[in-house]
Amino acid sequence: MSKLQAFFFYFTIFIVGAVILVIEIAGTRILTPFYGSTIFVWSSIIAVTLLFLSLGYFIGGIIADKKPDPDLLYWIIFFAGASILLIPKYSNWLLIQTDKFGFKYGPLAASFSLFFIPLSLLGMVSPLAIKIGTKDFSSIGVSSGSIYALATIGSLSGALATGFFLIPNFPISRIINVTGLVLVIIFFLWKIQSIVNKKKIMFPSLLIFIILATPPFCFNCQNELRGKFYYETFYHAQSFHGDIKIVQLGSLKCLFVDGIGQSCNSGTGKDENDYLAKISSIARDLKPKKILALGMGSGSFLLSVPKDSKVDVVEIDQKVVEMSKRYDLIPQRDYKIYYDDARHFIKDSNEDYDLIIMDLFIGGNIPSYMLSRESFSEIRNVLSENGVFYIHIPVSIKDKNDKFLLSVYKTLADVFSRVKIIELKSFNSIGFVAQSGLNKEIKIAGELDWTGSPQLKESNLITDDFNLGEKYYLPRLLSLISYYSDFLGRGIFLTN
Repeated sequence: MSKLQAFFFYFTIFIVGAVILVIEIAGTRILTPFYGSTIFVWSSIIAVTLLFLSLGYFIGGIIADKKPDPDLLYWIIFFAGASILLIPKYSNWLLIQTDKFGFKYGPLAASFSLFFIPLSLLGMVSPLAIKIGTKDFSSIGVSSGSIYALATIGSLSGALATGFFLIPNFPISRIINVTGLVLVIIFFLWKIQSIVNKKKIMFPSLLIFIILATPPFCFNCQNELRGKFYYETFYHAQSFHGDIKIVQLGSLKCLFVDGIGQSCNSGTGKDENDYLAKISSIARDLKPKKILALGMGSGSFLLSVPKDSKVDVVEIDQKVVEMSKRYDLIPQRDYKIYYDDARHFIKDSNEDYDLIIMDLFIGGNIPSYMLSRESFSEIRNVLSENGVFYIHIPVSIKDKNDKFLLSVYKTLADVFSRVKIIELKSFNSIGFVAQSGLNKEIKIAGELDWTGSPQLKESNLITDDFNLGEKYYLPRLLSLISYYSDFLGRGIFLTN
């Protein structure tokens, strides 16, 4: 190889390393709106990536011993790029097909189907590159070390670029398409400078044209995408934390994250559900001077708190707030917002709040680290003497022996002196009201008595060291996904 070819060869290794991590991280954003951001999704993506890279390493090693040809290497890169370009074309159809495998194994089947070809092909690159780049066996250690180091630096760059820049600013389909095109362009650049007969690039040129010209397909899945009610999406974007949609649902403007409704605004400026009504009831009784809201969403709670109260809001996803403001979902009133993780904010806070409202569910996923005994203790420390802590949990009450709800209840009762459970019928969810002081008891309609539950003693405390919150919540998340699938159709969960 000439010096120019050698430079381009090593540049290719860097790009291939970057592409692997782009595909792995962006792949989670294809799956999470459909299956939720659960441990099953992340485990499936990581397992499939490792499995097929290993397969690629093995096959690539065999090929390298038989034919260590740079042209063959770039053909493998070409087909990897072409297979990546196909992902946005059939991902929706594949997600619907893998839904039959259930909540646990569906993500694994989807990851397998979507990524086994590109990851296997990309895995073949390193062993081939080592054989091509090794001039004699005395330098094989330096050659292999240099190639693996360069590929790893590429992976590092791809991970940082995807998480910090690409996903927050571009649609997932565009990220995937550009990633595939980068590999295809690398192939053509190598071929153009290394061949004389230009007819040899006609086949790959025609293949890429056909792939790009093919519209996304979803055979016989229109009935799956539709639900009982019609909705119109007029904003759709990715943020650091989820797939955001602003939709019109009848007379309501609603915020959805990863396919799950977060809040709606009718524009009337009134409390129109039990969730807001309970906040109003607590606020009237408590008369809080300082309020802390953990989770902003579209800010519907602002309708229910006194106008003369000082309100601090903590929200981790800035884009959710920006879009809610743009489409007039957030009620007009004074508040101060902090873009931070709720638990980090609480640890650093020196304030004493009279009312703390926690509604932190992102999509259908639970921030289980916020439900631990340690987290509740930190929240108690920033409550005033007679302060109230109100948690909204968007799950319906099926029975009072539910492990998830009992564990949250037991953990709260371990930290706070008084804990009440209230049913929010119109919002199909529940709330917990906790107080550390005993001087003034808050009276709330709809209180439930779970003290006699036979499962309460057997339920687990949720701690940072042993947190079963997510495990116990998974059946609830499946039920929530099923509810929205029936209500609006599976299309609400798709990213394109």
